[in-house]
Amino acid sequence: VPPLPGVSSGMAPSVRRLSFEESVADEGRITHLVVNPAKTVCFDGDGDGVPEGLALVIEPRDADERMVTAAGDLVVFVNDPAVAPGTAFAPPEPSDPGEGGCVARWEIPEAEALAHFRRTSRARGIHLLLRWPGPPPRSATVHVHAHLTTFDGSVHRVDAPVSVAGGAPDTGP
Repeated sequence: VPPLPGVSSGMAPSVRRLSFEESVADEGRITHLVVNPAKTVCFDGDGDGVPEGLALVIEPRDADERMVTAAGDLVVFVNDPAVAPGTAFAPPEPSDPGEGGCVARWEIPEAEALAHFRRTSRARGIHLLLRWPGPPPRSATVHVHAHLTTFDGSVHRVDAPVSVAGGAPDTGP
């Protein structure tokens, strides 16, 4: 068989080969969480202009930004700038006082979080539909925090501002 044009018979093209360990070293290992901003909203289920709860989508990701299947106990809490810090629910750890007080908190056990995990082309991540445990937030924007504690004890945190559809203007505490 004659050699390919441009390649001499004595030299093969240089190709960098990865070892088996390098290619799968962190495969499937969660490094951080991402809140999907397109699918995370305060929802108004009955159309009365007052949000009934929070639709939250959290995506566990690896170092290459690929979504990975991850399970663990999940704590979600929402801060409202219109509520004074230290009132209502207590978040799992102190947050920025400018975010206001915690108006909602949910603790989701590992089995339930895993039951809400989706990995399809249209629905990716942990999809949660959370109803407000008390009155809805008063601000136009709230701050959502989520903490996922995996089986090995590592804790992954994410937070994001979320617009409150139909929320009242922020009038202060």
